[in-house]
Amino acid sequence: MDVFLKTLKTASSNAAKFFFPIVIFLFFGFQKYSGLSIYYNILILILLFIPYYLVFLILNVIEIQKEMKKLQYEIYDFKNLNSKLENRLKTIDNVEIKNKNIFDVFLAHNSLDKPIVLQIADKLKSKGIKVWIDIEQIPPGRWFQDILQNAIKYNKSAAIFIGENSFGKWQALEIKSFITQCIEFDIPVIPVLLPGVKEIPESFIFLREFNHIKFQSIYDNEALEKLIWGINHKNHR
Repeated sequence: MDVFLKTLKTASSNAAKFFFPIVIFLFFGFQKYSGLSIYYNILILILLFIPYYLVFLILNVIEIQKEMKKLQYEIYDFKNLNSKLENRLKTIDNVEIKNKNIFDVFLAHNSLDKPIVLQIADKLKSKGIKVWIDIEQIPPGRWFQDILQNAIKYNKSAAIFIGENSFGKWQALEIKSFITQCIEFDIPVIPVLLPGVKEIPESFIFLREFNHIKFQSIYDNEALEKLIWGINHKNHR
């Protein structure tokens, strides 16, 4: 049926190329010898063209209906594919969260304090604590903020280390945003004062709402045990 309609439309289109000049030629010849007024001749010309245009119009309407029906099927297939893709992504996301939620604590810190934070991280690892720290998890060339924001939900807790270098105003705002995300994912936030810091600075006044830990030195085992307690909620005393 499709081949027939396509052939008919092509034939009518090709016929029009020859039919139109012939009709015009006959029109002027007929007008010359018929003796009728030009208005009657124009009427006759219109009547001659009506059957062709009706056929052409019907063929185009049929083709448009076919294209619309084809488009409806494509939209239906797209919706089904989109629905399947969304379900697949949800499944993958759930699997990723289940598989990646292997870190016990996210270590947020100023890069200037990284040496001492790495020492504390090693001590936590020796106690069986799985830590997330940027230097071990972010490959070179990757955008920090995107990975950091995505990594939060894969941690059971978050420790915010405040050293003598502290943070700038913009970093303080980032930390506040970070805490908001932790609260959203129901992740405990543990402020940790590094050696040399006596209290939570004014720029981090919002951290005073959390029970904090204070390291007197890198060898402060009592502070380390408190940190482990805050991470896994197990008091080993």
